Amino acid sequence: MQLLQSGLGMAPLEAGMTILPWPIATTVAAGLGAAVLLPRLGRLTVQLGLVVLAGGFGHLALTASTATPDTGWLAFLPGVVVGGAGMGLTVAPLAQLTLENVPAEHAGSGSGLFNTVAQVAASAGVAVIGTIFFPLLAEHSGEATRGYGTAFSVTIWVSLALLALTIAVSFLLPRRSATG
Repeated sequence: MQLLQSGLGMAPLEAGMTILPWPIATTVAAGLGAAVLLPRLGRLTVQLGLVVLAGGFGHLALTASTATPDTGWLAFLPGVVVGGAGMGLTVAPLAQLTLENVPAEHAGSGSGLFNTVAQVAASAGVAVIGTIFFPLLAEHSGEATRGYGTAFSVTIWVSLALLALTIAVSFLLPRRSATG
């Protein structure tokens, strides 16, 4: 919290308000994606979710790259809401799409494998992004606002490149869900 507070000039409450809409948007979009869109659109639901997530990341990168100490949390709100919605449209439908054809006797193994792959991917993502973020932040140690904005923006652009790769790989998913 201190890094965010000193990096963008936000008070702790503002910093919390900045990220709070993400899980709310994720929850709403996950229900919509898994219950409504997946049966109608199949894997396109996941692909649309990845594109929406990329749109949210793009907004966050642009906002961070132009942020000043006076930039408030409302400037980040559109990117946070869109990014959270994209995550919801991706994760819940992806789980349903990849696990629904697993036979009942292998449901535990299938779920365990899915969760393990998700955890390894998240850990690798944090490692890659952290390896980029912290050296960039250290380069600007005397200018916290600029350093944080630059490091955040660059890592979001790297995340966008990884999302592009993920979108390409998503074509390997089954086209339709078993229920759709």
